[in-house]
Amino acid sequence: MAASNAYTRGHSEFGHIAAGPTDVPWGEAGEEAVQIQIAVQNVELHGAGSKSAFDVGITRADLDLVVNGIDGSLTNIHRFLGLATGDITGSLPATDEGLSINAENIGEAVREVYSLGAGALSLVRRIEVPSAKPFNLGPLAQTKTGWMIPSVTFRCLNPGDDIVMTIRDISSS
Repeated sequence: MAASNAYTRGHSEFGHIAAGPTDVPWGEAGEEAVQIQIAVQNVELHGAGSKSAFDVGITRADLDLVVNGIDGSLTNIHRFLGLATGDITGSLPATDEGLSINAENIGEAVREVYSLGAGALSLVRRIEVPSAKPFNLGPLAQTKTGWMIPSVTFRCLNPGDDIVMTIRDISSS
């Protein structure tokens, strides 16, 4: 029997949070849609006569949110590249659409992002990052057998209160 919510497997929606606050979806997420990666630096305290550590600690922790989309629209490519300014001209289907990419502006946009997927007890899992900036960009390959699929790794920045990410399992109603 399928789960009782709309998110039966993985994370199926990703986007940013606009003023209001209002969710602005970036289209459906691809397979292996969302990953939380954690990189830490450790320190160990050893005594002069001991082979084992007396204490260990984490001196640095960086959280990244990796997102794989399936909507290769120019608007989404603009978003995934972290472009802050609107470099899109035209509007499909009425006119041709174009995206001008200035390399100096790649990765400059800081956004509040979210993801929705399946949570515990058939609830909706919502991941929110209050301050995210593109840290690593995936390839934008348009191949003979596939579409241009955008992917990005967002570094979760400290917004000032040390809360870099929130994960909640919420009722879908």
